Amino acid sequence: AASGWRLAICTNKPEGATRALLAALGLADRFAAIGAGDTFPVRKPDPAHLRATLAAAGGDAARAGMIGDHRNDVVAAAGLGIPCIFAAWGYGPASMAEGAAAVARTPEEVPALCKRLLAAPATP
Repeated sequence: AASGWRLAICTNKPEGATRALLAALGLADRFAAIGAGDTFPVRKPDPAHLRATLAAAGGDAARAGMIGDHRNDVVAAAGLGIPCIFAAWGYGPASMAEGAAAVARTPEEVPALCKRLLAAPATP
């Protein structure tokens, strides 16, 4: 976010639980949109879930990427034609990274990978 990226969450988990967790962590105000498993009529790996989340955040798929830790994230991003950075420290095993544009072994690697893989964010 400090580099100008608009952030959103696309998860298959329920929206209420997602919002409660973000609020408890003090992170709720960092995200332009939350597209949860019960927010739209479709869920990942359907790329329409990611497309709807991007639209809710005011984003553009031509300038977007996905950071995910499950095969559903990689498949949804591929279906939308955007790069996916697989978060190796997350939920899914490394075998789920197949097809990802890159693998981040730690959260600290993500900014550099975003800079390399994604178009620069629009300046306000």
